[in-house]
Amino acid sequence: MVVAELQQIAAALGIKGAARMRKAQLIELIRDAQDGAPPPGHAGSPLPPLHPPSPRPPLLALLPGAKRS
Repeated sequence: MVVAELQQIAAALGIKGAARMRKAQLIELIRDAQDGAPPPGHAGSPLPPLHPPSPRPPLLALLPGAKRS
């Protein structure tokens, strides 16, 4: 994925400031948001997930053309 695609996903998840973040930061925050963690600076506890969390794919699995071991 390119940074622009990650920025779109971050915006859809309500992550603020995505336009100024590096790719690694975006991936981390998107994963946290998908796991139910609140975005940085968000007060209160997150809602419980509707489904148990699934195992995360390795970071390289998100990148196109990356070799998988």
